[in-house]
Amino acid sequence: MNLGIVIILFLFSHSAVAESPSWEKWEKDNSIARHGSFLVIDQPDEPFCYLKQSYYQNTNLMELARVKGNTRLTLPFLSGVEGDVIYWVDSGKKYSIPVDRYSAVLHESALSEMKAGNVLFVQVKPTGEKSKVQRFRLNGFTAAVKSLQDPKCSD
Repeated sequence: MNLGIVIILFLFSHSAVAESPSWEKWEKDNSIARHGSFLVIDQPDEPFCYLKQSYYQNTNLMELARVKGNTRLTLPFLSGVEGDVIYWVDSGKKYSIPVDRYSAVLHESALSEMKAGNVLFVQVKPTGEKSKVQRFRLNGFTAAVKSLQDPKCSD
């Protein structure tokens, strides 16, 4: 098999919806910044902000957020998922994490990899469906994390 076919097969096997993020009106109204694919949202009446890459208009897609020091995925699969969530940044090491009903928390080491990377890949197998890989573009992630230090986020 020649190298060109191998590369095409690799890219096809790692393809996923590359949809543009979308947020709820409430999230937009309470945002303090947008950096690339991430919105930084001030949580009213609470002394913290969080960042989020959301797909409000497509309820079949996972969401990525960093809240109170944890980077987490929100899983929209009402029937749950089979097994663990697998994730990796760019072509880096793959990690396996357990699912807590409709969410999963990435390892803390993911933060530095995500700041240095371009794409976070997340593989899940929704119950009764084929395995899926979703791509999260990481453009703006580092700036969004820095925005969490904004004075507005610690009233």
